Amino acid sequence: MKDQECRTAIEDVMYMLIVHKYSKIEVPMVPNLSKIISNRRLHIWPPREADLESIHGPEVLGQIKEHLTSIIRWVHRNGPKINRSTLRVKRLQLARIYSASIMYGYFLKSVAVRHRLDLTFARSEEFLQPIQLLNAQLATTRKKEQQEAFGGSVGTVPSSKPRSVVDPHDLKSYMMGFDPKTLELCAKLRTNEACNLIEKHSWALFGEKMGSTETDEAVILDPASLKRLLLEAIAFGSFLWDTEDYVDEIYKLQDS
Repeated sequence: MKDQECRTAIEDVMYMLIVHKYSKIEVPMVPNLSKIISNRRLHIWPPREADLESIHGPEVLGQIKEHLTSIIRWVHRNGPKINRSTLRVKRLQLARIYSASIMYGYFLKSVAVRHRLDLTFARSEEFLQPIQLLNAQLATTRKKEQQEAFGGSVGTVPSSKPRSVVDPHDLKSYMMGFDPKTLELCAKLRTNEACNLIEKHSWALFGEKMGSTETDEAVILDPASLKRLLLEAIAFGSFLWDTEDYVDEIYKLQDS
């Protein structure tokens, strides 16, 4: 019993740390949707897009924009056709999209950290092995001189790399090079506390109707409001990764 109470307290602390991260960028979190839905219409203002995007690096932000565009197009394509500036989506479906966006934010943070570490490791290897690199260059030069001395032709190095070559410095290319095991490792929530926080936060936002198909009413909203909601979800996933990493160094969290 005490162990469960302790873990509940830890989850509360983690949630407070996440909320604090929103306050640092001066972005208020969206309250329970029942408080801001009027006549089935959801309108979130101000959008605060720039503030929510500011926590991400340029390459991560590029992936986020692709995600947002895909979701908005999917909702518009699969929902009832009203007009281009109005979307209609079931409340339960909106909750699922929100939770999936939290997971996507968590995944992107994991990938970005892994990418940065791999690049750092690669640079350190280059720094620690200058002699080997120099020897390789000298060997290439000698071979070229020998070929020229004996009248052989020297092949030219193509100016551009083949399209099949993955650029390890580009985040998207880096992700495309993942094998299934690495992809699963980055996407998986590391602790039970993280799983519980996502569930609790989603319930707090969408309320009891989140799990009920009988009262699954449609919500009408504009693309800007949906984008605002999803940017908050992605930020939550990123903040969750940071918080989980920080707390786990102090108090051992439960592996998922």
